Amino acid sequence: MKLLAAVCILLCAAALLAQTSPPPQPKPSPHPRTAAARVDLHPRFAPGQVLRYKIEVETTTEGGSSGVVQDSAASGRLVVTWDATVRIEVLAPEAGSNAAMRLRTTYEKSSATVHSDSYDPATDAVVDQYKRLEGRVVEFVLDAQGKVTSVVGLGDLLNDPKAVNDAKQWIEQLSSGPGGAGSPGRAGVMIGQQWSAEHPADGLPLAGLVWRTTAAYLRNAPCPRADTSPQQNSAPPSAEQCAVIATHLDLLPPKSHHPGASDPLRARGVKAAGTWTGSGESTSYVSLRKGWVVSVSQTGTEKMDVTLTSEHEDSLRYVGTVRTRTILQLLPE
Repeated sequence: MKLLAAVCILLCAAALLAQTSPPPQPKPSPHPRTAAARVDLHPRFAPGQVLRYKIEVETTTEGGSSGVVQDSAASGRLVVTWDATVRIEVLAPEAGSNAAMRLRTTYEKSSATVHSDSYDPATDAVVDQYKRLEGRVVEFVLDAQGKVTSVVGLGDLLNDPKAVNDAKQWIEQLSSGPGGAGSPGRAGVMIGQQWSAEHPADGLPLAGLVWRTTAAYLRNAPCPRADTSPQQNSAPPSAEQCAVIATHLDLLPPKSHHPGASDPLRARGVKAAGTWTGSGESTSYVSLRKGWVVSVSQTGTEKMDVTLTSEHEDSLRYVGTVRTRTILQLLPE
């Protein structure tokens, strides 16, 4: 239960920071909204700017474990819905540092509801964990390449050095603009263009898996208004134009074996075996004028059948499915 809550917090923090990257170099772009023109979709950030996002994350977990953990062989279904409002402040780097930017995130609101098909005494603890996020502050420091050099506040939040490291990796992978680390550079993108990238799935118990991201710049459209899903048309269209980016994500085995690949479980005397697959789809609206992410609608599914075996030959097998639905919206200034 604690692991599920930590994963939700981790992924949402990463999603919020998906748009962080170094300020772009000015370049001529007299007609940024024409189909033939290239546009730079990296965010234009400056110290003093403040952005506020509304987030909703629903995570449905179905599965069960057997082995050294008793009374857990039966399958169960757990649904956690997290609602939050997060404030992001763009700060100037500290004097004398090599940082390019600092981002301070504050959880202005945070609440969760939990539904389970069986009684679980840990439910109240999960609700309380999300509630205690209110007022919490996490600060990220980035260098000129968008790499996170330090994090303040996240370690206390997750109480797990490995989870903190995973959060830094996610932020770095997503800070290159729409579509992740493989997104086109400052030359910009055109409508109809596609790009892809791969990066290690280091946060999973099975070593060697990779995430493959494929993104496409579909079209330009009015930016969705706050509190309106991109799929709804009831609200008046915004006057601001957005680039619509579709992204597909797959969790895949590596193309080749790397003996030196990170395997933290084996270092602790635990062997992991089994399968872990995943896929996801998202639609993002990115402001053509500012490069800010205006909204993201995302769904994903992961399926796992993993057995962990200790050096004493004790084993734990977990079989399950995790489905997530995420909606992120930029609130009016």
